[in-house]
Amino acid sequence: STDPKNSLNKLFGATMSNIWKTGLTADARYSQFASTFASGTYSTVTLSRDVLDNLRLNLQAGRYAYSSSVAANSNSKFVNVLFDTNLGAKLFLESMFTFQRGGSLNYNQWTTTLGLRFNNRASSRRKTHAMQP
Repeated sequence: STDPKNSLNKLFGATMSNIWKTGLTADARYSQFASTFASGTYSTVTLSRDVLDNLRLNLQAGRYAYSSSVAANSNSKFVNVLFDTNLGAKLFLESMFTFQRGGSLNYNQWTTTLGLRFNNRASSRRKTHAMQP
């Protein structure tokens, strides 16, 4: 790197699964960085649960704050709500809503994705099954 100063980067996190035997998973993360062009922190707490075999819900809340000479300074809070599910063997549906407040941006955003999984291992499975007696 050509930075005249060393960067400082820290990341800490902890995850706990099946809290009180409810199927909930909690995840907490914190990161801190400092370089010649910016410094800041980022922290999140996430709760997620597999409601059914093919339905997952996820709630994430967090905050980030940074100061930079090349971008507007920011001190923002956010909440994300996400669900994803399989629709058969190859289709999936994922939808997310974001609330972003603070700093230079205040917005709500809804994103939905309908996707097709390509099975790139089908030919190797056919070969394996063809070799079995």
